[in-house]
Amino acid sequence: MPEPMTLHILGKPYRVDRLPTNQLPTLMGSANRGRQVICLDETLAADQAEETLLHEVLHIIDGELALNFSEETIQRLSVGLYSAGYRREAPHA
Repeated sequence: MPEPMTLHILGKPYRVDRLPTNQLPTLMGSANRGRQVICLDETLAADQAEETLLHEVLHIIDGELALNFSEETIQRLSVGLYSAGYRREAPHA
Protein backbone atom coordinates (compact mmCIF):
# COMPACT_ATOMS: atom_id res chain seq x y z
CA MET A 1 0.00 0.00 0.00
CA PRO A 2 1.39 3.46 -0.88
CA GLU A 3 2.49 5.94 1.78
CA PRO A 4 -0.41 8.19 2.84
CA MET A 5 -0.08 11.88 2.14
CA THR A 6 -1.22 14.71 4.40
CA LEU A 7 -3.46 17.51 3.21
CA HIS A 8 -4.36 20.56 5.33
CA ILE A 9 -8.00 21.61 5.12
CA LEU A 10 -9.12 24.69 7.07
CA GLY A 11 -5.96 24.40 9.15
CA LYS A 12 -6.42 20.73 10.07
CA PRO A 13 -4.19 17.93 8.80
CA TYR A 14 -6.00 15.12 6.97
CA ARG A 15 -4.33 11.85 6.08
CA VAL A 16 -5.15 10.66 2.56
CA ASP A 17 -5.08 6.88 2.18
CA ARG A 18 -5.45 4.76 -0.96
CA LEU A 19 -7.36 1.59 -0.05
CA PRO A 20 -8.67 -1.51 -1.82
CA THR A 21 -12.21 -1.11 -3.15
CA ASN A 22 -13.62 -3.61 -0.64
CA GLN A 23 -12.39 -1.47 2.29
CA LEU A 24 -14.28 1.68 1.24
CA PRO A 25 -17.76 2.52 2.51
CA THR A 26 -18.61 4.27 -0.80
CA LEU A 27 -17.83 3.80 -4.47
CA MET A 28 -14.68 5.89 -5.00
CA GLY A 29 -13.83 7.75 -1.80
CA SER A 30 -14.89 8.85 1.65
CA ALA A 31 -14.04 11.50 4.22
CA ASN A 32 -14.15 11.25 7.99
CA ARG A 33 -13.90 14.67 9.66
CA GLY A 34 -13.68 13.25 13.17
CA ARG A 35 -10.71 11.03 12.33
CA GLN A 36 -9.33 13.57 9.82
CA VAL A 37 -8.93 10.92 7.14
CA ILE A 38 -9.80 10.82 3.45
CA CYS A 39 -9.84 7.41 1.76
CA LEU A 40 -9.64 6.89 -1.99
CA ASP A 41 -10.01 3.71 -4.02
CA GLU A 42 -6.49 2.57 -4.92
CA THR A 43 -7.64 1.44 -8.37
CA LEU A 44 -8.67 4.93 -9.52
CA ALA A 45 -6.70 6.44 -12.40
CA ALA A 46 -4.64 9.49 -11.39
CA ASP A 47 -7.09 12.05 -12.85
CA GLN A 48 -10.09 10.37 -11.26
CA ALA A 49 -8.28 10.10 -7.91
CA GLU A 50 -7.52 13.83 -8.05
CA GLU A 51 -11.12 14.76 -8.83
CA THR A 52 -12.39 12.38 -6.12
CA LEU A 53 -9.98 13.94 -3.63
CA LEU A 54 -11.38 17.37 -4.50
CA HIS A 55 -14.91 16.00 -4.01
CA GLU A 56 -14.04 14.71 -0.54
CA VAL A 57 -12.30 18.00 0.38
CA LEU A 58 -15.50 19.84 -0.57
CA HIS A 59 -17.49 17.52 1.74
CA ILE A 60 -15.13 18.42 4.59
CA ILE A 61 -15.38 22.16 3.90
CA ASP A 62 -19.15 21.86 3.61
CA GLY A 63 -19.38 20.11 6.98
CA GLU A 64 -16.91 22.35 8.81
CA LEU A 65 -18.56 25.56 7.59
CA ALA A 66 -22.14 24.24 7.86
CA LEU A 67 -22.87 25.17 4.26
CA ASN A 68 -25.46 22.38 3.86
CA PHE A 69 -24.61 21.61 0.24
CA SER A 70 -26.45 18.71 -1.35
CA GLU A 71 -24.50 15.78 -2.81
CA GLU A 72 -25.47 17.10 -6.25
CA THR A 73 -23.94 20.51 -5.45
CA ILE A 74 -20.73 18.91 -4.17
CA GLN A 75 -20.54 16.81 -7.33
CA ARG A 76 -21.09 19.82 -9.60
CA LEU A 77 -18.53 21.91 -7.72
CA SER A 78 -15.88 19.19 -7.84
CA VAL A 79 -16.36 18.60 -11.58
CA GLY A 80 -16.48 22.35 -12.28
CA LEU A 81 -13.39 23.20 -10.24
CA TYR A 82 -11.44 20.27 -11.65
CA SER A 83 -12.46 21.22 -15.20
CA ALA A 84 -11.46 24.83 -14.55
CA GLY A 85 -7.93 23.74 -13.81
CA TYR A 86 -7.77 22.86 -10.11
CA ARG A 87 -4.81 20.55 -9.70
CA ARG A 88 -3.03 19.09 -6.71
CA GLU A 89 -0.52 16.31 -6.83
CA ALA A 90 -2.66 13.20 -6.79
CA PRO A 91 -1.97 10.52 -4.18
CA HIS A 92 0.61 8.14 -5.58
CA ALA A 93 -0.79 4.98 -7.06
